[in-house]
Amino acid sequence: MFIKITKSGQHEYAQLVKSYREKGAVKPKVMLNFGCLDQIKNNPSIKAKVSASAERIREALNAMAFVEMEIEQKKFYVKTKGTELSNKILRALWIKLPKNVTPAEELVL
Repeated sequence: MFIKITKSGQHEYAQLVKSYREKGAVKPKVMLNFGCLDQIKNNPSIKAKVSASAERIREALNAMAFVEMEIEQKKFYVKTKGTELSNKILRALWIKLPKNVTPAEELVL
């Protein structure tokens, strides 16, 4: 999984995206929408805890990534280390920080 930043008009939007294969083609599946980066920056609960520009927020969210692994037919997600800012943003949005290694059935978004 990874954070995808898309641009629509003058705004940028952040999404947590999972890639999967279907009939030999790699396809994305949006697992969670963070919303418009400007709105994230101006969200009162985030503003009180995070002082950062939309660009720094974008960079922090992009720093987060997850790798899907399968061990003995059981799926796990391994989290790469996010930044202090990305962790603050998730906490401000009331999103529980995932463990470094999380069984797929325990990953709650």
